[in-house]
Amino acid sequence: MRFEIAVVLGFIGYAGGGPTAGIICFLIGLAIEYLQHSTKGMDSNSKSSNFSDNPMDFAQSLLVLVAHIMNADGIAKKSELSTIKQLLLRTYGENKTAELLIKLRSYIKNPVPIFDTCRHARGQMAYSQRYDMLKVLFRVAMADGEISAKEIQGLVFISTHLGIQSADFYRLRTMYYSSEQSRSAGFSSQSATSNHHYKTLKIDRNATEQEAKKAFRKLALLYHPDKYSGKAEKEQDEAEEQFIKIKRAYDAIKREKGWE
Repeated sequence: MRFEIAVVLGFIGYAGGGPTAGIICFLIGLAIEYLQHSTKGMDSNSKSSNFSDNPMDFAQSLLVLVAHIMNADGIAKKSELSTIKQLLLRTYGENKTAELLIKLRSYIKNPVPIFDTCRHARGQMAYSQRYDMLKVLFRVAMADGEISAKEIQGLVFISTHLGIQSADFYRLRTMYYSSEQSRSAGFSSQSATSNHHYKTLKIDRNATEQEAKKAFRKLALLYHPDKYSGKAEKEQDEAEEQFIKIKRAYDAIKREKGWE
């Protein structure tokens, strides 16, 4: 019942401290009810979601956040632009993608505040949509083969204000960020590289640099995301996960052997 908390607190305040205390408690109650209502509205999967009815709203918000991640290192890379282009093509087709890329370039040159974008998305989008959005951002950040500290900071900020659960964020971070995280932590000894990296590339520990490179290229070509464009989303996700696993293994082996 609306104003229930405010009325109860007002009555208690009046009984305990007179009219002034009653008014103060009533106002506090109103504030509590307002905050409760706002929180429910923020995290609910609203049936009147504009994003569900209008995919272009989703796309525009996504582009604002993508531009932020691309600008994190001070320069937007071609590999990042190529990645988001391929993702957009799968969903929107060539004509609409061309329009969206023009918008993206404008957001890169003239950034839009991402806090407002995140807040709007959190209030309008279903959780699954927000999670998918964050997944795209991780893909873009990983496009050049590594995720920088500044990009991670941006992803943390966006994830927090999109209302993404910590477990889901760390699941994505582990999937996309592990190799770079290991590098920054200084792991380079043989003990830091477990046997499963070699098993992933289907080579043994005595393989030469050329043999490892050949194995990596063969598997990377087999599971490259571009080969799965147009296929079922589940197939695309599984292929991309395998591709990242292969690259992570190759990076770990190169660090152990001193090939980089």
